[in-house]
Amino acid sequence: MKKDFLVIKFSILSFGIFSIIIFIVVGGIRPVFENFVIAERKNDTVVFVNKIANNLLSPLDFDINKIVENKSKLEHFTNSVVRGSVQSFLTDASGTVIYSYPLNALGINFGNNEVIKLAIDKRRPIAKFEEVNLKDEETLGIKEAFIEGIPITFGSSEDVSGVLYTISRVGLIRKQITESERDMATRIITGLVFLYLTLLIIVWGASKTIRNQSRELESYAKTLEQKISERTEKLKESTDRQLEQAEELSKIKDEFIFIASHELRSPVTTIVGNSEILINDPLIKKLPPKTTGPIEDLRHAGVRLQILVNDLLDISRLEYGSVKIEFESIDLSSIILDSVEDVRDFADQKKIILEVNEDEVRKLPKIKADASRLKEVFNNLLTNAIKYNKPNGNVSIGGSVDVLTEQSNQMVAIHIKDTGIGLSEEEQKKIFTKFWRANQEVEGTGLGLWITKQLVNKMNGEITMDSKKGEGSTFTVWFHTSNI
Repeated sequence: MKKDFLVIKFSILSFGIFSIIIFIVVGGIRPVFENFVIAERKNDTVVFVNKIANNLLSPLDFDINKIVENKSKLEHFTNSVVRGSVQSFLTDASGTVIYSYPLNALGINFGNNEVIKLAIDKRRPIAKFEEVNLKDEETLGIKEAFIEGIPITFGSSEDVSGVLYTISRVGLIRKQITESERDMATRIITGLVFLYLTLLIIVWGASKTIRNQSRELESYAKTLEQKISERTEKLKESTDRQLEQAEELSKIKDEFIFIASHELRSPVTTIVGNSEILINDPLIKKLPPKTTGPIEDLRHAGVRLQILVNDLLDISRLEYGSVKIEFESIDLSSIILDSVEDVRDFADQKKIILEVNEDEVRKLPKIKADASRLKEVFNNLLTNAIKYNKPNGNVSIGGSVDVLTEQSNQMVAIHIKDTGIGLSEEEQKKIFTKFWRANQEVEGTGLGLWITKQLVNKMNGEITMDSKKGEGSTFTVWFHTSNI
């Protein structure tokens, strides 16, 4: 039942993570397609407008002093390129209107208009959606408008002769964005749901295998109990059989962990790998950040799912005793310094000052422990101290030979201190509980400290913490001097 409960919990957590992924991806689709459609519209419009302008007009037609003389040519040009706009204005290179529809803005200077100014100064088209104020809403009869500013140039010259500024209804453009968004959202959600169902089938199959094995073990235990009560003289023989069965079950359990690890990691690795390929693709890199952002979010969510799978597998191994500890004489200082270097980039990224008291650390004696597991312990504690720290906070690590309050003999102590959020007395009681986190806004699974405590205990050590709300925490890992 315990294993079944673990599988159910994994299913619930994975469903929640997939829901978050779907929410992030779908939420990012609309701005991506909106920007894509606007960019396509700008590119098409600027080519079309300048082609017509070069056929019908010349730079001399943009002379403010000849607007009466050139009215028919300017009107013909504007009617040729503007369709469905509520208002349109044609300005000269200074932003002064030389033709407008309706004809109520001739001679007015629009040089301070943001769109026209950018089109003239930057020599590039401008297009955007814009909310209409109450005054313009009554005049134009629309609440939202699509604004375009197209710079007009002639021949190979880069000089802007004028700007075509239009205010249009958004209906057709919004419809195009909505249809594209709906189609892509359907594709992405379908793919993620298929992936989730695949994982669910794998977990369900593994759970079924465990249940069958549990029933077999229960049946065997009952039979064994009956034989013991009926034939006490055959106790040794029955015990030998039980040991053989337990050994066989241990092998089956190890095989299950291996298969589960392989089957669960492969789909997640595929998600992370493919998203990284997309991010590093030269064509994708040329797209604006609003386009590449959802892909990065997908990769980030995949990495989080990968960490979750690894943590759950560690729990399974720790609970069922398949984690092996290889005791050897190790140099504490080298393990600590290596761990500090492992997390230094993460600390720099979070703008946390990471300090190590090398004088204290190098004086620590050697102990008997598992080097790789001990490094995992320090990496977990340092990473936690960085994640739950305050901006521009501090994390320090040092050591000493001290006396634990509950013990009478001397012990080696390694202290990891942070200036983070700190914990209340009630929260400190839960700190080493599975899936509990002090701050739900900080990324994590709530498994790191539970795993850390189990590993320390397996190496015959102890871990304690001292914390004050709002001021920070100090975690201390202790090893008996008799273990040196």
